[in-house]
Amino acid sequence: MKKIGVKAFENCEKLAEVIIPKGVKCIDNDAFSSCNSLTSITIPGSVTELCYPFNDCENLKSVTMTGANASGLGDLITKAIIPEGVTRLEYGDFAGCENLTEVVLPKSIKYIGKIAFSGCKKLAKINIPDGVRYIGVSAFEDCGSLTSITIPESVTAIEDGTFIGCEKLAEINIPNSTEYIGNYAFSNCKSLTSITIPQNVKEIGLNAFEGCEKLTAINIPKGIRNIYSFTFKDCKSLTDVTVPDSVWTIEKGAFENCEKLAEIDIPKSVNYIDKYVFRNCKSLTSVIIRKPSFNLMIKSGAFSGCYNVNVAFGLNKNSVEYDYNGLAWLYGDYENIKPYGVIKLHKESLCYVEKDPKKAIIPYYATKIGDYDFEGYDKLTEVTIPNGITCIGVRAFENCTSLKSVTFPESVTMIQLEAFRNCKRLKSVTLPDSLIRIAPSAFDGCKNITVEYKGYFFKYSELSKLCALVNVRGAKI
Repeated sequence: MKKIGVKAFENCEKLAEVIIPKGVKCIDNDAFSSCNSLTSITIPGSVTELCYPFNDCENLKSVTMTGANASGLGDLITKAIIPEGVTRLEYGDFAGCENLTEVVLPKSIKYIGKIAFSGCKKLAKINIPDGVRYIGVSAFEDCGSLTSITIPESVTAIEDGTFIGCEKLAEINIPNSTEYIGNYAFSNCKSLTSITIPQNVKEIGLNAFEGCEKLTAINIPKGIRNIYSFTFKDCKSLTDVTVPDSVWTIEKGAFENCEKLAEIDIPKSVNYIDKYVFRNCKSLTSVIIRKPSFNLMIKSGAFSGCYNVNVAFGLNKNSVEYDYNGLAWLYGDYENIKPYGVIKLHKESLCYVEKDPKKAIIPYYATKIGDYDFEGYDKLTEVTIPNGITCIGVRAFENCTSLKSVTFPESVTMIQLEAFRNCKRLKSVTLPDSLIRIAPSAFDGCKNITVEYKGYFFKYSELSKLCALVNVRGAKI
């Protein structure tokens, strides 16, 4: 016998036991339809074609396969024993078998095809034999009861979506032979607490570990060149990340919403940090970027939502020296993206001062010292304004009562209202020839000051004459 035909035993309501002989290759449509006394059946390995033969078998709870193709059985199958000699599981062989709880694979198996066990929601464990060389795309997707799995050393790649949605997968052993972890490979494995990525891995795909909510630590292998978009997004328990000095780029949203990540050290090799890389990493306070910032691109919004972050370039966080040149790249959406020890970063000008400052920090890329930028910093003693600054804003240095020295470059064209008001220790300044506008109140309260402009000297009581000379070019005193 090679075939059991269409509706061969339909409506045999008292049929309680069926023995299907070896050699049968096909069980056709509705062959045992409405056999309501049938509770279990074993299908031999010779069967290669199943055409929904058990429709309306209301009490059939268990179908055991000793072959490799369960398509046509759907949620009826509970156990699959693949016979020795079978080398391949093909595309979707057991896909959607929601009640499948046990699978026994033979030593002969070499290939597990795409979506082979996708949607087997009750499959809790499976032993993959040594010698399996390929596990296909989404092979175990949405196996929501799968808790652990061991992958043999013969496997070199974990393909796209292999374990996506395995919400109870808490433990997995990735063999040292693995060189590639695909896109979404472990996405939404919400119970995964730890994973060791072998040093042979050269690429980790985008979204690979997205939504691994319990993952606490990740050590990225040295061969990795790029951390792709959203690779570790929504890893809300992640506290420990090691980025190797092989990494060149960190792409969009790579660590977005890693709420417990408090610190990260970014090596010199990294030359590009994309937007939203650390967005909403609310615990992030310490970022050390080893590369000098003028060789580094950090896209706007990279640190948005990181309300307490401090960033140091080039050196470690305990150093007193920093390379500040790239601060403009860091400034995204919030004023508190700032180097270690900085009190305030000004939104308009990107100028800032350190704790207990004696010196103002005005980066080379700034074009203006903004309104109130250094107002009230009473320990500030000296200011050197870099070339490129064109305007000193309203009350920019008001009440800097310890300020003794200000050096202006030839780029400054405007000094606005009360810019240096009540800088009482300021005794002399030289204004640049480039100046074309100065407010009469610019030096209010600086009663001991002498101002030099174009070879003329003006005491505090004569500042109105200075304004006349500056503001109306060519006017005589």
